[in-house]
Amino acid sequence: RDFEVGETIFEEVPLCTTTSCDGDAAMEATRALAADKRELFDTMHFDTSMAALADRTDEERRILSAWDLNAYSFGDEGRAMLMWIARIPHGCIPNCCIVVQDGRGKVVAATKICEGDVLMSWYPEQELLFWASTEARRLVLSKERRFTCGCQRCEGPDVCRELPCGCSADAYLRIAGPDKSWVCGSCKVEVSSSDLKRQLKREKKLTKTMLTVLEALSDGEMPADPG
Repeated sequence: RDFEVGETIFEEVPLCTTTSCDGDAAMEATRALAADKRELFDTMHFDTSMAALADRTDEERRILSAWDLNAYSFGDEGRAMLMWIARIPHGCIPNCCIVVQDGRGKVVAATKICEGDVLMSWYPEQELLFWASTEARRLVLSKERRFTCGCQRCEGPDVCRELPCGCSADAYLRIAGPDKSWVCGSCKVEVSSSDLKRQLKREKKLTKTMLTVLEALSDGEMPADPG
């Protein structure tokens, strides 16, 4: 059936939860699972190549990467392993949001959802990243979630990324898509990335600074002055 904005699509009881975000709590919660629930846990996506887990055993890398890649935060430091909700694919134009409260996970429609539509949620915890460029979003998703996003927004024109065009003071170039040319919205000139090396170098530096600030904010810290 169709769902209107704000409607609950489905709810889920977590497979397990922790009251702390540290690795030891995740290990303890996982090892305490009954055999049937542990079998379900072992179907969750994991990536044992994550550099931060290099000094862990194979079992620990599998468990901790599964928590890092699938768990949802709640409260001050709690995390919940939601087996079905974690399988909802990411989309940079999400049509649903995930809410964890009162010990349950809830999928709520963020836009009107028609019967047959694919559910898509927003993975990064940094909500401000939603307004960043495709390049910035992909960098974060690659680092934190271990995949390159290929959603409709990432494959199309990047409306959050502009460079000034010399035709007038209020004219800007916008890239038409990954590996595409830049096009001015005013004079319609097309410019390749190879002709914009200086501007793109500065953009890359600013993007790095922005991601550092977002990471600090997500950790509850005041970002250092980038200078």
